[in-house]
Amino acid sequence: MLLEFITDIAPEAELLPKDPVLRAKARFFADTVTTKFSEAYRPALAGGGDPEAVLGAIEIIQQLLPEEGYAVGKWSIADAAVTPFLARGEVVLKNDIGKYEEGKGKAVWAKLETDPKYARFRKYLADVKGRDSFKETFYPVSDF
Repeated sequence: MLLEFITDIAPEAELLPKDPVLRAKARFFADTVTTKFSEAYRPALAGGGDPEAVLGAIEIIQQLLPEEGYAVGKWSIADAAVTPFLARGEVVLKNDIGKYEEGKGKAVWAKLETDPKYARFRKYLADVKGRDSFKETFYPVSDF
């Protein structure tokens, strides 16, 4: 993974936790999110699958998150790896971009924004999107 290379050449970035258990959790989180989210997201985006499947992936993601903070507490390689996937997922659903039936993406996004069941995910997404590094490099569709 490119992020691990960056951690090797720039350890001052502190992307990879020093604690081996937290390192393993960070890698597991990144792998789980990219796998589960992609399995739900890609078919809806490109193949006409139901975007509602994303909600199941979000439930899995929430179970891996601590009550507060980032994926392993402090910002890490896990968060850096998954933030682009989640941010693009937001843009796609919010703007109903995909081969699914019109309105379905917006309906899924509305659930994510309002259903108390997804409160932890909303907080996590707000936290990762609130970082200066994100705000300086990500431009949602509405900004073009």
